[in-house]
Amino acid sequence: MTMIDKSENRNLVLFFLVAFAWSWFFWTLQILGFNFYVAPFGPCVAAFLLTYLQEGYGGVKKLLVKGFDPRIGKVWYVPAFLLWPIIAGFSILGVSLTGGSIPELVMLSQPWLILWNFIYIFFLGGPFQEEFG
Repeated sequence: MTMIDKSENRNLVLFFLVAFAWSWFFWTLQILGFNFYVAPFGPCVAAFLLTYLQEGYGGVKKLLVKGFDPRIGKVWYVPAFLLWPIIAGFSILGVSLTGGSIPELVMLSQPWLILWNFIYIFFLGGPFQEEFG
């Protein structure tokens, strides 16, 4: 094993230690009754912290650019934004064909909720919390 391999393994172990320590610390606080919703941000905190410590602000900027790559072809936004509505539509169709009760579609009467839910899920539902890690 070369020095680079040992360094990379050490960084990976350190990443997992920081991510798990952060997450479990705040989950323990939640169990004790303190409602901080920051525990799932463990991988994100570990990624940004370790990148900053190793590469400084330039490394953090490169990490952010990788997460929001503007070079992605516009055609890939079509399945990204339409996949879940299509799956939901087929689910509703399946329920209606089998005689089940169709859920109330509040989103159609209040379309601004769609944007709010997207932002909420993006930042607090997993993608932002974990993907940078």
